[in-house]
Amino acid sequence: MSHRLRKLFTGVLNILAWLVFAFAVGVSLVGFLSQAVRTSGRRSFKKNIDVLIIGVAYSVVVGTLSSSLQIGIIR
Repeated sequence: MSHRLRKLFTGVLNILAWLVFAFAVGVSLVGFLSQAVRTSGRRSFKKNIDVLIIGVAYSVVVGTLSSSLQIGIIR
């Protein structure tokens, strides 16, 4: 396999992996947020601390993962 073809193949696989990762995180986040709203007393996003905690936790985890994966991609 030529160098250019291998580089193209790894680039396409990398993009596909990011899309799968983003989809999985999105589905998971929506599931957790809907569960937090469903189990709250008001059944609303307003003044729901669980939704805030889930959102902050996901942003920290996804930010850490994406920055560590990006460092691996740049090398």
